[in-house]
Amino acid sequence: MLIKENRTSINLMDLTNENLLLYPTAPRPSFIDYVLELFEARNLKANYLTEVRELHVALGLVAAGEGLTIVPKTLEHLRSQEVTYIPFEDGHLTSPIVMSVRHFDKSELLKTLLDVTYQIYDEEGFDYKREKI
Repeated sequence: MLIKENRTSINLMDLTNENLLLYPTAPRPSFIDYVLELFEARNLKANYLTEVRELHVALGLVAAGEGLTIVPKTLEHLRSQEVTYIPFEDGHLTSPIVMSVRHFDKSELLKTLLDVTYQIYDEEGFDYKREKI
């Protein structure tokens, strides 16, 4: 999550009246829909939101002081000289990982990638839908 303020953590309720810069506009459903579902699940409404084409546009607008955006923790290194990343107080907010593969791809490399991924998910206790190839 990005915000230009001195705070150590934040919660979704703090963001209901902020201009949220959400991405990507296409294809849908997208991360925008996931973020909006986070609000809905807590009976909150994002009152001001702007959909932007991609992550880098959102980050640029945050750096320019035009609003805030929500990003997965793994992206906190992007533009870190220009914006401040603040974690959510609710440590249980997670973002989905979606992996698309070609329907006809049955390669050993893909099987290995999936096996390793599922092993990590099992070790970390993540819920997931196991796909067979």
